[in-house]
Amino acid sequence: MNVDEIILWTTSSSVVFQLIAKVSTGILKRLVPTWNITDETKEKVTGVMFSRYIISTINAIFTGAWGVYKLSLGSSRWITPYGNNEVVSIMNGYFLADFLLDDWTSDLSNVFHHVIGLSSITGLLLGNIGETFMPDVQLMEISTFLLNMMWFMRTFNKTNNTSYKCI
Repeated sequence: MNVDEIILWTTSSSVVFQLIAKVSTGILKRLVPTWNITDETKEKVTGVMFSRYIISTINAIFTGAWGVYKLSLGSSRWITPYGNNEVVSIMNGYFLADFLLDDWTSDLSNVFHHVIGLSSITGLLLGNIGETFMPDVQLMEISTFLLNMMWFMRTFNKTNNTSYKCI
């Protein structure tokens, strides 16, 4: 992947993730007042953090699924790295979108986290380092999906069920 392609894939996916966050927030702000939940939960669901968890979950499903798919190919995944850089660029776009949606003034450690993530992933892409093993690393996003499900359940006070306890 060349620099122009990395920029195109990263910025395009970042715009899509930001649109999803903005649209989901808008939809939730219209729907939530009719839900039978506490005012505290309504506030959480209509906040920026909730939309950030939505796009995080979408990213985790997409990149984790890619990792599972490539893993299912067995040893041929080492021979054919087709699509790996594009998927990593989409993941980079998610990091950029999440960074831009963040309130930078309240949590400098989160800014540091995003800068390190964006820098290291962009460096991997620019140097074409690890093109064949990137999907193996993306398998870790499966845990992000599970952690996000726990966060959603806590938000809706659904922690006394079997699903929450299993996660």
